[in-house]
Amino acid sequence: MQYLISHFGIFLFCAFIFIFGFLSSFVQNKNLKYYFFMYILIICVFAYLFDPAPLKCDLDRHFDTLAKLQNLKFNAFLDNLKTENLKGTYILFYLISKTGDFHLLPVVSVLIVYGNLFYILNKEIQINNITGARKSTLILFVVICLNYIATISGIRNYIGLSIFAISTYMDLKLKKNRILSYAGYFVSLMFHESLVALLLVRLFFILFNKKYTFFFFGCLSGLVLFALFNMESISILFEGDYSGILFTKLSYYEDYGTGRLIMVFAIMLNLTLILIQLMNVYNFKQIFKN
Repeated sequence: MQYLISHFGIFLFCAFIFIFGFLSSFVQNKNLKYYFFMYILIICVFAYLFDPAPLKCDLDRHFDTLAKLQNLKFNAFLDNLKTENLKGTYILFYLISKTGDFHLLPVVSVLIVYGNLFYILNKEIQINNITGARKSTLILFVVICLNYIATISGIRNYIGLSIFAISTYMDLKLKKNRILSYAGYFVSLMFHESLVALLLVRLFFILFNKKYTFFFFGCLSGLVLFALFNMESISILFEGDYSGILFTKLSYYEDYGTGRLIMVFAIMLNLTLILIQLMNVYNFKQIFKN
């Protein structure tokens, strides 16, 4: 019975996504933000009802962490915060633990991640006046590409990535709230250490000439490949800071036969996509301009 219920829930959620994408073509652009808000509220219900125990996913371990923080005194929390690298994650987990309702954690994750995503999506639809089938196709594509289970389970990475994404959007596309955007870059690092790589890419375009883009990405790709095959040594060398945490985390995947190959592919693909997007933002022709 439990098997049938869980699979029915998956079917119901998938059907809801497709209906949401299809109906968006009939919503006027000026009302689209309300349509997105309604979608977020509904998937928050799914997030709240999600039971991580059968899957043994990250959320199950996060619930264990919340249980440990629940009885932690405020003074002890402040002392631990001083030595905690991922301060954003630690503060969020502590606040949720004090509510006594751990299922609020995936709900907050959905609110932040999908809120940032739909803000960007709504802005682009308004700016480019996308309507009809093109709009529904775009919305459906974006929603499907965002991993919902990872959003409500992994929590840290997706919250950090969404904060970085909206900061980049305001910084490079809207070209406003620069101070807030730069603050957002560093806040994202407080949720997940992997975002150091994206921050380095952004800093490069602030500090150096754009024509060195390909040279920079070539060097970065080479360093990534070198690091993947020397993760254990690097994690010891940088023990205690963001770099050490990142390489220690990556080294766990070496236990899987194809883990390293998958990581190489995923990282190189992400670097390529970032490069393409930055070339689009900065104008392809200007990158090669003397």
